[in-house]
Amino acid sequence: MPKELQNLTHLQVLKGFVIGNSKTSCKIDDLVNLKELRRLGIAIGNEAVAREGEFTKLKDIEKLHSLTIWWGVKKSRELPRGKSQELSKAKSLKLAAMDNLTFPPSLEKLDLRGTPHPNLPKELKPSTLHKLKKLYIRGGKLTRLDDGGTDQQWNVEILRLKYLNDFKLNWEQLLAKFPRLGFLDVKCDKGEDDVEYRENIVLKSSSEIENYCKEKVVEKNAMPAENHNSEERKSLKKDNLGEEALVNKGKGKEVAFKTEIEQQASTSYDHSSQ
Repeated sequence: MPKELQNLTHLQVLKGFVIGNSKTSCKIDDLVNLKELRRLGIAIGNEAVAREGEFTKLKDIEKLHSLTIWWGVKKSRELPRGKSQELSKAKSLKLAAMDNLTFPPSLEKLDLRGTPHPNLPKELKPSTLHKLKKLYIRGGKLTRLDDGGTDQQWNVEILRLKYLNDFKLNWEQLLAKFPRLGFLDVKCDKGEDDVEYRENIVLKSSSEIENYCKEKVVEKNAMPAENHNSEERKSLKKDNLGEEALVNKGKGKEVAFKTEIEQQASTSYDHSSQ
């Protein structure tokens, strides 16, 4: 992006702000001068070079209501060693950038795509985003929703968690942390066959969400008891089979004993008749 972009002080919408590897291009800290900016989309490419602490400036874009961030997900082809090392360094900077992400308190919608970390950014928590109503996390390596173990609740009304292959959803935590949800779109946790998502559902009302979450919690809590009962049934069946085998074995001895007595009686009869 050209450096002169920072001079557009009345700009309200900026989509596709690309962070590349040019040292002379416009950076995030330059966007602080855009006092009227309401909507911002940032693309972090595979070869992006982010300056240390650059993403901490996002919180200073005071009027920003909607923020979308894409992380590059293209697979790099085999490159010369020097170029490969440069990309590795750029990747490390991208990961560090996510750690340093900050958000303006005015934010109402946040859309994160292709997140390179298994955990949420440290500053993505209810205490810093009171006005957030829409939270979308799509694609990437996120494995869980965790805001540091606090008891604070989100004001989020629409939540989308999609195409997250390794994400494990805690339904009890979801119900407790997001009490104002009115729309939930989930597609996550791919099975061992790597084809279908274990969690794949759209719920369009708060009552639907509450009832479904409670059902999932009950289902989860019931699973150990079911497994225990299953083991008991297997053990009981094994015992019954063992008893039956003993009985049959006993019956076999009894039959053999009777047959022996009958043979002796028959022999005695034959001798007496002679």
